[in-house]
Amino acid sequence: MELIVLGLVASIGFAGYAWWSKARAAELTTPPELEAPERTVGTLQVGDIVQHLGTDWLVEGVLTLSDDGRGTRLYRLADGALERFLFAGHAEPEAALLAAAPGVQVEGAPERVEHDGQSYQLKTRESAAVLREGTVGERRALNAGSRVGVAAYTAGALRLVVLSWADQCDAFVGERVPTHLLEFLPGK
Repeated sequence: MELIVLGLVASIGFAGYAWWSKARAAELTTPPELEAPERTVGTLQVGDIVQHLGTDWLVEGVLTLSDDGRGTRLYRLADGALERFLFAGHAEPEAALLAAAPGVQVEGAPERVEHDGQSYQLKTRESAAVLREGTVGERRALNAGSRVGVAAYTAGALRLVVLSWADQCDAFVGERVPTHLLEFLPGK
């Protein structure tokens, strides 16, 4: 009889320990739905951080230039008073880190553009719907169905991107950046 009681107590103790350790392990792991998804150059969001060559850039705004919402993106990055733009074309394996180039005026999308002693060759041209999130450049009134012309130019590793709005154009110039030189951190 003593052996039966001892066996019963041991079984209950073992079962209680197993249940406790399973519950404890569940508390220590983050549920999959709460984990932050890995960021890529195409999935950055306002508030995320882009690290490049020792500088932490805060994503302050995103222009999505696409008819299906998955295409080209222009991110406004800030580090204190410094401002840059990260351009991620839907057909490009690499991104471009750009600065605003207010002196560039382009009518339409010519095959070649001269700027600052460089001759840029047209690489891609498209017309796209525009979605804005956060702060990106001037506060244009974007209505439902707003469209913009997007022209991307290259000159070796240099890049020139021109956004042609109905009333003016915005130009950005810089250089391509392999994505392995960028680190993306979720901001929230």
